[in-house]
Amino acid sequence: MTAVDTHDMKSAYDVGPGKSAADGGLPHEPVEIEIPVPERLASAGSSPAQVMPTSVPPASGASFPLPPASYASREGSGIPRSASDATGTARVPAGEPLPPRSASGPDHPRMPGFGKFLGSYEPGLPLVKKVSVYAWHTTYNYYDAFLSAAEKLSGVTSEEAEYRPFFSYMPQYSQLDRDQLAYYLKIRDGIASGETPRADYGYILLLIYELINLGGRRREDGEYYVSPTEALGMLVDIWKGYRGDNPRLDDQLTEWICDFCLIHRLAPPLARMGSVMADVIRRARLREFYLDPMSGGDFFVDYLLYFVSGYDFRKSRFASADAETLRFYTEHMRGMLCEVLKKAGADTSGSLTRRTAVRDAYIGALCHPSVKRKITVEYLSYSASVETKMLLSNTIKYAENRLRQSFGVRSKLSHGKLPDAAAAAVDAYFDEKLPSAGKHREAPPEDDYESKYDRPYAPADVGSAARIEESSWAVTDILTSAFADGPVSAGHRAAREESTAADGARNTVPVEREELPAGQTEASGEKAAAAGNQNEASVELKDLPSGQAEASGEQNVAAGKQNSAADGETARAVIDFVAAAAAGDRAAQKRAADAAGMLPDALAEKINAAAYDITGDVLLYFAGQMWRVIDEYEADAVRTAGLIAKGDEGNAK
Repeated sequence: MTAVDTHDMKSAYDVGPGKSAADGGLPHEPVEIEIPVPERLASAGSSPAQVMPTSVPPASGASFPLPPASYASREGSGIPRSASDATGTARVPAGEPLPPRSASGPDHPRMPGFGKFLGSYEPGLPLVKKVSVYAWHTTYNYYDAFLSAAEKLSGVTSEEAEYRPFFSYMPQYSQLDRDQLAYYLKIRDGIASGETPRADYGYILLLIYELINLGGRRREDGEYYVSPTEALGMLVDIWKGYRGDNPRLDDQLTEWICDFCLIHRLAPPLARMGSVMADVIRRARLREFYLDPMSGGDFFVDYLLYFVSGYDFRKSRFASADAETLRFYTEHMRGMLCEVLKKAGADTSGSLTRRTAVRDAYIGALCHPSVKRKITVEYLSYSASVETKMLLSNTIKYAENRLRQSFGVRSKLSHGKLPDAAAAAVDAYFDEKLPSAGKHREAPPEDDYESKYDRPYAPADVGSAARIEESSWAVTDILTSAFADGPVSAGHRAAREESTAADGARNTVPVEREELPAGQTEASGEKAAAAGNQNEASVELKDLPSGQAEASGEQNVAAGKQNSAADGETARAVIDFVAAAAAGDRAAQKRAADAAGMLPDALAEKINAAAYDITGDVLLYFAGQMWRVIDEYEADAVRTAGLIAKGDEGNAK
């Protein structure tokens, strides 16, 4: 590392006019192909040649086998030997079409949107089977100055620098003044040393761009500017150190680190990423790159629970009852699935679907065309396998039925048949963790303080009620005398006694109609005997013509009879519907629902709501084509239906 004066810093990264990264010599000498340029482009000052690298520098410490050295060979390139000169440059006579640019042979034909084939390899990851890397299919020179400045600043340090704010949507070295550049170099040295100095988002992005462009790139002497392993470690440290204040890094580095590893043949740094993995599984487009099914860790289990299963247990009305219950469900669902993976195994080949993903490397990042790549990845997908998705969904439903038992809920989810090994693993887990129903729901001991306010049970006593009323009147005397000018008058006391006697008589004998002044009529005042019947409440009739009053009464009687008949039909339909559900007769269910004037689903929901009020649980469940009675309730289904129907008949009376 070389320390320089910050006053000379500008000259350290300035690139003179007309210079490019290629002027200093690329780390790998390219093969030049002269391409004839149309006159309309030549007049605009276009370059008469394109430069294409013929090889990919191998990553330092690569853990995967390198591709055959022949992939960069000129054999099979499609360029006639007669068209090559001693310098290795293929020349095409003016006016003739260019020969097809294939890759290293007929196995890799040129595809639209793909550049030159640079190599392929098998990474040895559990789910990623093959990676192929292609050069970018277009060229551009507006990042040449950035790459040249990055190469010149490599190894430069700044020991003394104070914080200077910096912001840019696409940061580059040319946007920094001397003080900002000095502080940037201090940030870079701090992160390389394992520190996390204060840094604005602009500084962080600039350092990420530098690592992407210089990671794995070689100097003229063959040494790396930054080795791929070191660059990957710094990218992960940047992510972990600054993601709290810069949440956008989660989306960006999830993809850029994946691209960097695929290009430089590095394994995903799972151990170094640590807690970041929780967000990676949720955000990554190629989750399979980061997953290890054989580890059975929390991240792989969450991937199966939330991204592969067709049934989301978090949306269950029992699991979502409250936060404590959801935590209880999540804890045991994870533990159960870990046990299943351990005993039944995680298939990484047989029933999984092999898919191919095409990736444009470093989308959204500042990237020189010599670094940008097109990548194809062949991998095994859990989520694309219908068989795996159904197996996992059935396993989770089976596990939720066991969890419902722990709550004392007898209703069950319907599911397909499970393999014996998976069912045995689920049962073994819950037999150990939840050996008895309701174990985690034991009621806490009652506090003696609360019990002091509970009145002991006693049967109704008319004498006690009279004594309570007399005591209440005594308190009334005290209060009224306190706010009145004098003691309570004898007349008031007599009126109170008369009212009390009248109330007692009203509870034992019918109340006689009092004579009212002429022209007024009062209803009986008696409330309807049937609960909830609002039509029989007492009303006060004014002076109406006798004919009109009689007609109104007849209409009310007719309406009451019609409602009573309709409710009676519904009550009978309830019994018929439950009987049809117990027998598995779909046609009979339809006839019962038609008799009630309802759809089958609406009638079933009404029955379940009434059953829940009576028994604390639903009675029916939908089995795909029809409604069925829950197995545990088949013996009591008829009795429960009778109670529901009795309630409907009571409403009809």
